[in-house]
Amino acid sequence: MKCLKCQHENKLEAKFCSHCGIKLPSICPQSGVDSLLRRGSTPRTHRLAWDAATSRSGNFVERDRLYQEYEPDKSLSPMMANASCFAYVHPRQTPLIRDGELIAGARIQADEEPGWGWVPDGSTNYVSSFAGNSPPHRPDIREMAERGLLSPAGSFNHKVVDYKGFIRTGAAAIAARARQIANHKKGEEREFAIAYAMGHEAIIAYAAAYVRECEALARTATPERARELREMAQICSKVPAQPASTFREAIQSFWFAYMGWVRDTILLANSCCLSLQSLKG
Repeated sequence: MKCLKCQHENKLEAKFCSHCGIKLPSICPQSGVDSLLRRGSTPRTHRLAWDAATSRSGNFVERDRLYQEYEPDKSLSPMMANASCFAYVHPRQTPLIRDGELIAGARIQADEEPGWGWVPDGSTNYVSSFAGNSPPHRPDIREMAERGLLSPAGSFNHKVVDYKGFIRTGAAAIAARARQIANHKKGEEREFAIAYAMGHEAIIAYAAAYVRECEALARTATPERARELREMAQICSKVPAQPASTFREAIQSFWFAYMGWVRDTILLANSCCLSLQSLKG
């Protein structure tokens, strides 16, 4: 099994290259083709998909450090303590933009393999396990899943996030509505509404960090990449704060929501990632 990165010859049963450490292809016995080789409709997206699937996923060391350094007000309730912690940690994480990416959003990770044992290896068996969840009457979804382009039924860490409502409404309007509701509530209901608002405001602040990073990178990039980065900055200055009006804005807004509510929260992920229906009344 030859490594596609360093060309080192590995044992046939090897999962990782013994020379450079990246994930090796896993050939499907039915088709004889690795699902990784079918990902991406352009050279850019193929390379990004390959890099993502062949990279080992490490712990989010910067996020963990920020959580550890945060000193909560001991007088706060658990709900408000978690909301305050999220509001402190989330916007302070370093904005990462990899070469070729058009959707902003990444995390600083440790080089070593995580201790909890799960690595998104992108192998044929891994991808097929999700593809098997495709609806029987939707062969188009299964075909995309088998290519590793999506993961039906349970792909977002089992959190119930109203992505549609978030994208169409915008985080600013959601936060404002939550604070209005808080003015008419008491006790835990008031704290829930305030925490909900704080979370969305933190996501907006995090997007603003990406605006600044895109603009900074554009100043030293090639003309073509500078154009892309300025376009990314313009999109991040609109979403997730405001409703998305284009497909690309919707994807970027979704990704900011996913990074916030699913990747970066503990208690908030389970108590605030609800439908916007929870804020009515």
